[in-house]
Amino acid sequence: MSSPLKVTSPPAVLANTVRIVIPATAGFEDPGVLPNEAIDSDPILALSDLVIEKTASAPVGVPGERLSWTIQVRTQGPSDADGFSIVDELPSSFREIEISCQATGGSCGVNRSQGQRLEFADARLQVGSGNQLRLTITGRIDPGATGNLVNTAQVSISGGNGSVNAPLSGGQSPGWTGPDPSSNQATAVVPLTPIADLRVTKTNRLTSVVAGEAVTYWMEVVNAGPSDTGTFEIVDPLPTGFRVTAARCVATGGSCGTERRDEDRIGWTGASLRSGPAHSLQIVIEGVLDAGVAGEVVNTISALPLSGADWTDPDLSSNVATDRDPIRQVADLAIVKQSGSASVAAGSTISFQLDVSNLGPGGSRSRNRPVF
Repeated sequence: MSSPLKVTSPPAVLANTVRIVIPATAGFEDPGVLPNEAIDSDPILALSDLVIEKTASAPVGVPGERLSWTIQVRTQGPSDADGFSIVDELPSSFREIEISCQATGGSCGVNRSQGQRLEFADARLQVGSGNQLRLTITGRIDPGATGNLVNTAQVSISGGNGSVNAPLSGGQSPGWTGPDPSSNQATAVVPLTPIADLRVTKTNRLTSVVAGEAVTYWMEVVNAGPSDTGTFEIVDPLPTGFRVTAARCVATGGSCGTERRDEDRIGWTGASLRSGPAHSLQIVIEGVLDAGVAGEVVNTISALPLSGADWTDPDLSSNVATDRDPIRQVADLAIVKQSGSASVAAGSTISFQLDVSNLGPGGSRSRNRPVF
């Protein structure tokens, strides 16, 4: 966006003198009652039509990534612009700022930029095709920024010492004509689109599981960025025969949200996570595998954006993790033999009772019954 600004240089005077000279040979005399000389003096105000433009390096910004702003100042004349300032109050969500200025046919003036404020005072620009001041502002958008990144740059008149004066409302300061405050700035708006790459891992640190024994699953959710996430949901459909005895989630640089649990699943909704390796959600689920299950236990967890979320995940394949283990049947059989008598007579008949039991943890596939 561009807008004109009228800037005047310090006043000069255009003086024009005319005299009446009477030659000696003239046939008359001038009594000198009226002056024979007249002077006309007029102040000269140099008028320079400055134009400021501001653009962004991309039509859409991604929180956590770098972005550049470009400010261009030129004059459409008719006079050179001598002594103006460029000011830009940068958004608080714009970090790691680097500023440079390149002048063609002029001077960037004094760089007084500090923190979130860009300021070049006492700049100068000559009339001529291709003459301009080109300022480049590079920085990183805060990973947690949302909405729009709005930035406005302004050109204003500087005093003779290079200090920035506030725009005047049609009045004048000594030697200067005030600009129109409504026409001396350029604004650029960049919509922000957060992108966060969630990655999930899951393990029970076992190569096989035993039916009837306890099993613990450890899960980690991290955000590879570049942006912080909005809200997302963690879902773990429980394997058949697995009963949860305890579950917990610990967040570092984020939130686990709200736990939701029923018979066949456990999860957390409304979770969020900042970007970077220092931030994670650590989840532990403890449970017991029923003694009668066989084959294989498969446990899968997912972390996915909620429907209608204001952020996107570029790779959903890393949002799901599965732990798969074969189930071993381990049955500790015990046998007890009894005759039912404290003593027996020689030659008499005796009966024995055999009791076989399974102490677990798994169930025996054979029929458990007393044997006589």
